[in-house]
Amino acid sequence: MTTLERPAPFTTEGVLDPAWLSATLSGERPVEVREVRVTGSQRTLMTKLRVEAELADGTTRALCIKAFLDAGGTSSQYWDMAGQAGAAEARFYGDLAPALPMRLAGCHAAVLDPATGHGVVVMDDVVAAGGRFLTALEPYTPDQAAASLEQLAILHTATSSAPVDRFGNRLTQFVERPYLATDVIQGLLDDHRGDALDPAVRSAARLARGLAALAERDAGSRPALVHGDPHAGNLFELGGLPHLIDWQTIQRSHWAIDVSYHIVSALTVEDRERSERDLLRHYLDARRSRGGEAPAWEAAWDDYRAHLLYGYYMWAITRLVAPEIVVEFTRRLGGAVAALGSFELVGV
Repeated sequence: MTTLERPAPFTTEGVLDPAWLSATLSGERPVEVREVRVTGSQRTLMTKLRVEAELADGTTRALCIKAFLDAGGTSSQYWDMAGQAGAAEARFYGDLAPALPMRLAGCHAAVLDPATGHGVVVMDDVVAAGGRFLTALEPYTPDQAAASLEQLAILHTATSSAPVDRFGNRLTQFVERPYLATDVIQGLLDDHRGDALDPAVRSAARLARGLAALAERDAGSRPALVHGDPHAGNLFELGGLPHLIDWQTIQRSHWAIDVSYHIVSALTVEDRERSERDLLRHYLDARRSRGGEAPAWEAAWDDYRAHLLYGYYMWAITRLVAPEIVVEFTRRLGGAVAALGSFELVGV
């Protein structure tokens, strides 16, 4: 499968149109969709629609349609972020996922509108297939983290020598074109989410300097493709095994962005403190077992500590998520930045 270049609707009504869905699902064999019924929906920056598509041959497909919908399209204040996210996810599922030996949701079509840059992905409804989506704050064990780190190791190893220029680098973008002004980020950090943090860590200006230093530190390293947002809420389990979902922040960057973010956000502070070194070693071993290169321990540990700044920044700027999740992830990631000396390591 490759990414389809064709018109992509900006409305729920448009993506549920049987004619549009028929054309989108038709590949080597034509597909005629007669009726589409919504069975569930979730809306944050992007919209996920669980649907049943009734086909002309009498069969039914349980699908999930994901896109930036019903928010004004390219005129929305969120379009810069949403457009980039939707395009990246469509490119991932259309061009990259078919060749990756990872556990992923089955994808039927990845559409990228050449006129607008708007992406729509049509996937299997994994809930209908027996999958269970995890939530951001449900208990996640070190053993579960080890299994999901193995999936990240597959991604990083498989793409460390692949052409990745079609994907952006969010870390560099955050430095060169900040999503929010520093004073706005400071207001967010001072409005409950950063209450548990020391003032020296709860500084948006220091965080901006830290990101710039981290981007400079990474300038000479070989990038791989990283998920970019691998907290436990972006996983589902099927057959007891973790599958990564929500590839809208996929980017070319340093492997440690994923590893540090995943371990620190998914685990309680106590489990992280007990297990993070063992989990990092497990990840490095998983890379080597797949024929990939892995840094020596001291260099890997420093990379892990330094790249916590990325995950901390992600939750310092988050606004469209439940407050209890924002507060907890800011506490976990900001607390780890303080405990492991991330600012000091990058020299700010």
